[in-house]
Amino acid sequence: MTTCRKASSSAFSVNPLVNVEDFQILSGADEIVTYESSKGKYRYYCKNCHSQIYHIKDDMPDKLTLKLGTIDHCEQDLTLLELKHIHNSQKFPWLE
Repeated sequence: MTTCRKASSSAFSVNPLVNVEDFQILSGADEIVTYESSKGKYRYYCKNCHSQIYHIKDDMPDKLTLKLGTIDHCEQDLTLLELKHIHNSQKFPWLE
């Protein structure tokens, strides 16, 4: 099983790339902790519920990967996202 599947607890997840300069934590910043899950990849998660919120990689310092399932009312702004499938070679055979 991949680390990404373990982190999302799912067969797939929706994770848009976001410009770091456009991202802002509005509340609860003191509840967010981080760890380096692999060399140069830092996962940020809630220290209370342990939900992963986003991650940042050293090789893309101006972007973060947001875990969209953690955002309230995200369906309102999905039209602003560039959507694409990645890692298709790793999908489960039963997933279409």
